[in-house]
Amino acid sequence: MTQIKRRNGFTLIEMAIVLLVISILTAIAIPSYMRCRENSKIRVCRSHLRHLQDAKDRWAIENRKTSSDKPTFDDLIPTYLKGAPVCPNSGTYELGAVGENVTCTTPGHTIY
Repeated sequence: MTQIKRRNGFTLIEMAIVLLVISILTAIAIPSYMRCRENSKIRVCRSHLRHLQDAKDRWAIENRKTSSDKPTFDDLIPTYLKGAPVCPNSGTYELGAVGENVTCTTPGHTIY
């Protein structure tokens, strides 16, 4: 009886197929990951804008300010905010007047 030698390992074709499958899955996953990452940055910025708007409104009510008065960050920190929030996309927050919404300089980052 003749014994057949078997090699333990993968052939070049099998390795190429595995590499192809991994590259296809990566091509599908990376854009989805980037989109989720951008959406989370927008959500964080919106949360900061809401906190700033709320702090600005409380400042205006407690200090009997009119809709044309403009607070500064020094007016809001530390009484109404623990610290100055930072936009995740390096935008800057503009408080504006009491009757206006807080804005971010990054396009697409709005309070609503």
